[in-house]
Amino acid sequence: SSIFFLIITPVAIHVMGSEFYGLWAILYAIIQLAGVGTAGMSSIVNKFASESQANSEKKFGEIIAGGVTIVFCLAILTALILFAIQNLIVANLKIDSASIQNQFRTAILIISFSLVPQFISRVYQGFLFSQIKYNLAKQIYLYYQISLWSGVVLISFWQKNLIFIAFWCFIVSLLTLVDYIFAVKKTCG
Repeated sequence: SSIFFLIITPVAIHVMGSEFYGLWAILYAIIQLAGVGTAGMSSIVNKFASESQANSEKKFGEIIAGGVTIVFCLAILTALILFAIQNLIVANLKIDSASIQNQFRTAILIISFSLVPQFISRVYQGFLFSQIKYNLAKQIYLYYQISLWSGVVLISFWQKNLIFIAFWCFIVSLLTLVDYIFAVKKTCG
């Protein structure tokens, strides 16, 4: 992970340019900061699943379903907060171009939707941790990071468009969730 970021960061700055890279960095920071809204669900699921006396698919299914229900509500709440403050965020940035401002505002809206699969992924990640599948869970997260950043650089090389980047973030979040679900099914099945 560290080696990847040592390589991708200068490449991203070169391809995007400093101003566009700065906007991407702010979007990425919003994604990372919004993750606080999961309220530590990965650890909570890890605790309950690892302490479960009944090592059954039914009990694990109940833990996962409960976690998904909670983080879904938290994701909606976090997305609504992000949606409510998007104009405040954009207004406090010094973006000269009106079209880039609109792109950034729209990108925040799209990022808000990507929080749902991102939050639900934390439930499955926590379950994998409870089953001592730490390396597998971390590999999926590394895949997420590499896919996200590589796609952002490629999109920026093709066309510097924050809306396309935000859609890419949403797609990668969905694919990562699917990976986590398959990993959990394989672990339990």
